Amino acid sequence: MLGDSLTAGWGLADPDLAFPAVLERALAERGFACTVIDAGVSGDTSAGARARLDWVLAARPTHLLVEIGGNDALRGLPVEAFARNLDAIVARARARGVAVFLLGMEAPRNWGDDYVRAFRRAWRAVARRHGVPLDPFFLAGAWGVPGRMQADGIHPTAEGVRAIVARLLPTLVRWLEATGVRPAAPSQLREESRRVRSSAATRRSRAASARISAASRPSRGGPAPAARARRSRRHRRAPRMV
Repeated sequence: MLGDSLTAGWGLADPDLAFPAVLERALAERGFACTVIDAGVSGDTSAGARARLDWVLAARPTHLLVEIGGNDALRGLPVEAFARNLDAIVARARARGVAVFLLGMEAPRNWGDDYVRAFRRAWRAVARRHGVPLDPFFLAGAWGVPGRMQADGIHPTAEGVRAIVARLLPTLVRWLEATGVRPAAPSQLREESRRVRSSAATRRSRAASARISAASRPSRGGPAPAARARRSRRHRRAPRMV
């Protein structure tokens, strides 16, 4: 899943509460033995996502969820540049034979109605050009609902993430089936459930170790210990989840 802080789980207490991990468990419960790679980088723009796409594709995914654009819109970056970056991401992934699903974002209204409409049109145009599915607003189901957004009004809480996954799950299941992915037999489903639980426990253990290790090291002018721990978790996790 190529994304920004909404993918990375910014502000959540545990990486297992972030969207990729919650989605992976939800798919496993439906019988889909899918590994969801967390390729989210907090603060990333569409340009940054485009620049690191080859690193993501090196994991040889069969499917790609694209959740970007929020930081472009928050900064009021040109919609034309965003559209070019999004188009390039989809085109490059499709050229590798990767199925793509776009998780759209809304622009804040403080930039004016023209910007908001142009931003929406960019998503729709890219989806239409490449024939890929688009969910218009990734945060729908959490946005504006008490208890489902963090105090910053930008990032979902753990409850919000679960609501987003629940809303998107039927659509994503249909997309997987349409692209040749079938649910497992009952015996395989039980084994997959065990694998997912084991994977979640391993992530929690390594995340805790990273926090302890980072906190014990003296600062040398780099990122704060917590930031180092988050970065370490993210960079270790993504290549492993092939």
